[in-house]
Amino acid sequence: AEVMALSVLVCGGAGYIGSRVSVELALAGLEPVIADCDGAVAAASKRLSEVCGREIPSHTLDLQDAAALSTVFDSHPNIDAVIDLAGLKSVGESLLFPLEYYSNSLGSLTALLREMQRRGIKKLVFASSAAALSSEARSPYAAGKAFSCRIISDVCASDAGFGAVALHYHNVAGAAPGRPAKAAAVDGLIAGLGRVASGEEQRLRIFGGDYPTRDGTAVRDYVHVCDAASAALAALRRLDTARGYIGVQIGSGVGSSVLDVLRAYERACGREIPYVIEPRRSGDAPVSVADAVRAEREIGWRAVLGLDEICESDWLARCAAL
Repeated sequence: AEVMALSVLVCGGAGYIGSRVSVELALAGLEPVIADCDGAVAAASKRLSEVCGREIPSHTLDLQDAAALSTVFDSHPNIDAVIDLAGLKSVGESLLFPLEYYSNSLGSLTALLREMQRRGIKKLVFASSAAALSSEARSPYAAGKAFSCRIISDVCASDAGFGAVALHYHNVAGAAPGRPAKAAAVDGLIAGLGRVASGEEQRLRIFGGDYPTRDGTAVRDYVHVCDAASAALAALRRLDTARGYIGVQIGSGVGSSVLDVLRAYERACGREIPYVIEPRRSGDAPVSVADAVRAEREIGWRAVLGLDEICESDWLARCAAL
């Protein structure tokens, strides 16, 4: 196999996607170093260490704190690449607290890039969102991701040796085996279906039943968290040879309507899920599906798990947690 980074800093490594990325890195023979502001870092590190069969180093810090960030790099002098999955991620919350979202996303990214430049580290995989690609990034969350990608692209343009891959994730869902750290997503449609199926909530609220789609509900692209994590590893491999800025969408390339997902979750849990259709939410697009061909061409990645596997894994993780 080709030589890859010895040690990789995973910002947001205690989170939902980040914890699985850390497992993928360990399985590939690399040393993930977790940096997260999450209070669950210690527990996540313990579980990851159990899954990986060896201790996974972790650090709790505010990623905007340049001095704290510098200490992490000092502790692991063999870090030569960074995967950045950190940041606040609620679209609704970002509309209420735009300044918090902008300062969090842009403050931590610029601190990270400065530290990387200071140390001559020139490989970055950045977790973005498909929402950032919208012609009018519709929320402070999406706009922050779009600005971040612009900053990274400008750094690549200013330094011929710097390479970065931005992964524009579509709807990441499902649960990883072994339940490292956060087992399943806590927000989004599939998490909502799980709450109704397990009796936590009475019915699913579907926003919009009059879209110009085959059943009137919005169409989205869902990607399993294990596939999402393997995309980060594929991007890191690409940076062994690539320089400059590459942006790819991470999704299955298959569009599923809200009702398609509901039926798949019903198959997974073996029961009917009641729902109610409410008015559309402002800013929701009728259809958003990944250009999966570009990801395969640029970083050699494609999704292997489908909607049924996503729903089954989410339901099994939910049952195991009860």
